[in-house]
Amino acid sequence: MGLFETAPAAAREKALAWLRHIREVEYGRPGGADSGGVVRAGYDPDRWTLAERERAKAAELTALGFGRVSDKTVHGMRLAYRG
Repeated sequence: MGLFETAPAAAREKALAWLRHIREVEYGRPGGADSGGVVRAGYDPDRWTLAERERAKAAELTALGFGRVSDKTVHGMRLAYRG
């Protein structure tokens, strides 16, 4: 059994919620690079730098009630997922 499966349910839910957001910052799509669908405004890698996408995601997550999220938090979470 992996570490993820042993984590409390709330921690697993939070990690999965962050994963979709991190994928959107990196690839423009919540499902990842090959997930298809339309890239949402503000997350198109062909139009926006990674730093601009991190700032956009920080503002979005703050507005969604994740607490006060900074672009540095998004950047750190992105690096953590890359492991």
